[in-house]
Amino acid sequence: VGAASQRCGRLLFTSVWRGSRLDHQKRSCLPTTSPVQPQRGSNRKHQAGKKALGFGEKAAKPIFLSYAREASKEFVPQLYAKLGPEQVFLHTEEIEHGNLFPRTLSEALLNARVVVVFLGTAYFSRWYCLRELNLALLPFNIAARRGAAPDVLVQAARHIVVVLPADPGERDALDNLPPQIRIAAWTSANETEAVAQLIERRLTECQRSIQESVNGSREAAVALAT
Repeated sequence: VGAASQRCGRLLFTSVWRGSRLDHQKRSCLPTTSPVQPQRGSNRKHQAGKKALGFGEKAAKPIFLSYAREASKEFVPQLYAKLGPEQVFLHTEEIEHGNLFPRTLSEALLNARVVVVFLGTAYFSRWYCLRELNLALLPFNIAARRGAAPDVLVQAARHIVVVLPADPGERDALDNLPPQIRIAAWTSANETEAVAQLIERRLTECQRSIQESVNGSREAAVALAT
């Protein structure tokens, strides 16, 4: 991935969550709105949404996997198989620049209770990964902007599970995450069993979807409209 593309991706993500660090010593609670439907593009641009496993099913999947397609293709299917298709929303198609972010992905992520981020250098160079992460961080960002207490802010990011890259040389990608997420003891992508167990524990803790957590907030409406 080119250096210019990586810088662009980092700037896009950093500009979102850095605003949320506004006085991250203070903190507040969360809140959501129904997702604002993005403008429809061509039929070709909307086909990506239909490639998602579970597309069209009424029941929301409690787990959303966010990952750079090629970079994490070895470990994501293993976790998907371990947790089972009845629990996991998995999108397998690359989303090219110029395409709209599929509405299916926005809805699936907001309806999830746990978002699993397969971290790595490539993750922050993929525009769709940044979009997914920004949506996943909505409760955290809203809490930070409202001056939430430290324990509340940590809880606001509890639904995010980070999976470290198997290559230790790529783990500096953690530096792109808020410190409340960065400092946790995360598991490596090649430890599928341990990752699955952590996700199951978080599912027990996180009983509300992201959308339910941030319902009615102006920040959520703005984020979903862009």
